[in-house]
Amino acid sequence: MTQDAAGASKFSRRVAIAGTQHLGGAIHLLRVRFPEIAASALPGQFVEVKASEGSDPLLPRPFSVNQVDAHRQTFAFLYEALGCSTRQMAQKAAGDELLVTGPLGKPYPLEPDVCDEVVFVAGGLGIASFLFAAQTLKERGDPRPVRLLYGARSAESIVLTGEFERLGVRCEVATDDGSLGEKGLVTGLLERYLASDPRNPALYVCGPAPMLKAAAGIAEARGARCFLSLETYMGCGMGVCVGCTIKMKTGDGPDDFEYQRACVDGPVVDAARLIW
Repeated sequence: MTQDAAGASKFSRRVAIAGTQHLGGAIHLLRVRFPEIAASALPGQFVEVKASEGSDPLLPRPFSVNQVDAHRQTFAFLYEALGCSTRQMAQKAAGDELLVTGPLGKPYPLEPDVCDEVVFVAGGLGIASFLFAAQTLKERGDPRPVRLLYGARSAESIVLTGEFERLGVRCEVATDDGSLGEKGLVTGLLERYLASDPRNPALYVCGPAPMLKAAAGIAEARGARCFLSLETYMGCGMGVCVGCTIKMKTGDGPDDFEYQRACVDGPVVDAARLIW
């Protein structure tokens, strides 16, 4: 057991893969048995994973906790096999080992007093953290309506919507090429939803930086609370390397800001405080 820079307990060791699943395109789901993380992770937190024992690549990679099975003491994460680390993961099978550290970062604020409607806004693999959030709300018996607005390149990049629907989440999809749902961007779905004058919603947004910035602007224009899960690369995940610095407002003046670390002060941040 270790501690991050904020003093929170973290767990790190090599663990066996419990199962893998190819979801479509280059997207995979990988499940590991790690009782401590399965018992303590919160929605919006992430883990650092190193697929190889060597130095190629040298650093681990961050992945959002996607699902937790407390009974089996496992958790899962999504990845897209595009880079060196993720291509290594795609070659692994059940029983193979990974070095995993977590849970890391600040979670989504999902408390009932935050809003009357919960809205997840996902761009591409930004969908990864929201299934655990929906699962948690369901297990709490939270009565608030939950909606997912989900955009991706094409139909094969849209994953896990059936899992959300089984949890009672209303799903709306947009694809760049129109192969599933509406043709266009997820921000178009968001603008239409907010134009319907929903009752006190809170937006929880994860995806590429341009999409996060656009969603934050839409939320600000409509006066909606908005929380962003940043996809900033986080080398160590524990605030030591200071390689994931973000600029955050501390007041209303031009000099009222401070630099924070996305891995420990985020990755979930209040969109109204983030300086782009």
